[in-house]
Amino acid sequence: MYLRFNLKHNRMRKLLIILLIAPIGLISCKKKGCMDELANNFEEKAKKEDGSCTYNWDKFLGTYNVTTGACNFPHDNHVSIISKGPTKDQIIISNFYDNDVSLKATISGNEFSFSEASAGVGYIGTGYVIDGKITIDFFACEDYVYPNDCNEVSCTLNYTK
Repeated sequence: MYLRFNLKHNRMRKLLIILLIAPIGLISCKKKGCMDELANNFEEKAKKEDGSCTYNWDKFLGTYNVTTGACNFPHDNHVSIISKGPTKDQIIISNFYDNDVSLKATISGNEFSFSEASAGVGYIGTGYVIDGKITIDFFACEDYVYPNDCNEVSCTLNYTK
C-alpha cells in the first residue's frame, strides 16, 4: 500500500511541477522587441516591448537656444523646441524664427527640409545636425508669393542645447 501511495504521490508531484512550469515556459517564449510601428527597428513579430525602439527624430529632439547667423532681417536670440512629428520621418519646430510658428519638417538622415506657409508667411528651408547642434538655412516671404518667389528674407539660425 505504501508503494502504491508513493507512486501516486510521485506522479501527482510530477504533474504538479509540469503544470506549474509550463505557463512560465509559455510566457518566456514571447518574442521581445520594439513594438512601436513608428520606430526604425519595429519588430512585427514582437509580443513584448523591450525598450529598444529608435527613431529618426531622436537626434533632433530638445529645447534649443537659437541665435541668428547670416541674416538680412535678424531677430534677437530666442528659445525653440523640436518635438516628434506625426510620422517617423517628421519633426515639429516650435517658435520658429521667434514668430510663435510651428513648422513640420521632413527628416532624411542627419538633415531635414520644410516648405510651409503659416500666419501669412511662407518658409522654405533645410537644416542639419552635427554633434547635437542644428543649423537651419531658410527663406521667408509673404504667403502670396510662396512658394514660387520666396526669397524676401534669407537667414541662418543656429540651435544649441
